[in-house]
Amino acid sequence: MKILLSNPSIQYCKHTFKALHRGGHEVVFATAYWYRPYRLLEQVLSLTSLKKYLNRYHDEAIPNQLVITYFLNTCFHFIIKFLPFDVEQKSYWEDRLHDRWVARFIKKWKPDLVIGYEKSVLYSFIAADSIGATKLLDLAQVHPNTINSLRIQLPFFVSITGTEHLFRKISALKKKEYELANSIACLSNYAAATLTEAGISKYKIFVNPLGFDEKVFYPSDQKETAVVLPVQFIYTGIITKRKGVEILLEAFSQISPQLANLTLIGPPGDAIAIVNKFLDRSNISYYPYMNQGDLANSLRAADVFVFPSYLDSWAAVVLEAMAAGLPVIVTNHTGTAQLVTVKNGMVIQAGKKEALINAMHNFIQFPNLVRVMGRSAATIAQAHTWQAYSTILLEQINTITNRPKYV
Repeated sequence: MKILLSNPSIQYCKHTFKALHRGGHEVVFATAYWYRPYRLLEQVLSLTSLKKYLNRYHDEAIPNQLVITYFLNTCFHFIIKFLPFDVEQKSYWEDRLHDRWVARFIKKWKPDLVIGYEKSVLYSFIAADSIGATKLLDLAQVHPNTINSLRIQLPFFVSITGTEHLFRKISALKKKEYELANSIACLSNYAAATLTEAGISKYKIFVNPLGFDEKVFYPSDQKETAVVLPVQFIYTGIITKRKGVEILLEAFSQISPQLANLTLIGPPGDAIAIVNKFLDRSNISYYPYMNQGDLANSLRAADVFVFPSYLDSWAAVVLEAMAAGLPVIVTNHTGTAQLVTVKNGMVIQAGKKEALINAMHNFIQFPNLVRVMGRSAATIAQAHTWQAYSTILLEQINTITNRPKYV
């Protein structure tokens, strides 16, 4: 089957491409930028501080000739980073440019299936309709109605989701994509529920959680059986208000330093100023960057993973922590909450500081449960490797393309 995979950024699309390619499909990946190390300019750029950034846009397992880019898109991809506009506005412009280019390519290449990333496939899907191709929308987020509710409840959500005018424009665009799509792929039951609550038929919706690298994230076999105080809590992810960093620090500040330590690992975001205010405390530490190996080692050295996010359609960091053998504290607005039971962690209501304090105190009061729950977490995580993601994806593609198109 001829499949066009379209995403202006990269994200987890590398895993999607490899799954489809290994499944025997003829796949082309259309994206804004792809790092090709054999090019002279990129060889020069790789000698600079951009090396880490460039490597995000490359994968040795993906043949370069199966990745297509458009020169204008690539230029815009880099230039737009220096323009004085907010991230959501720049992302919207880049998505529109990418979508129009891909739509033209679809009419020429004539794929059987178009897989497109949300907010960047409206014209691509219209072009797919014109050639009778099947359309699968890759939804990495939740329905905009859910985001709008959070904009009303939490003022900081307005700053990260754009002006009212832009948000309404993007919401309308997404809803048109939902209508055009034959199927919609969600990352979690939570994300899927936001669609059905908005009136979208469950017939159109598939759920396939993202995986983790079991060669990097695995439990320690050297931990002592019992956990001794202070309990080592850890958070990984971008340091943002959306992921609950502010409420985490406020809650943790009410716990005695003799009872617990907290480590935060992740690139600075809109909550970094808040983190800096707490760094004078002896039991709070922050690391802005770690490679995957060091991050996994830090998880294995900790006792409990805590992730009080206000909104995450999946949150791969939770799965990685579970795979490393940690019980987890997550919110009901986190997709990975579907993996959490009383045997491997706790699910609390998003935005409730007292619930977060009580959850952390639970592990402090009963430290003997930490190792037992951690082993259970690791066992559950094993069902969600990238191989599992690939297997489910191929089964879903077969189902989608062999049933009557949804109207």
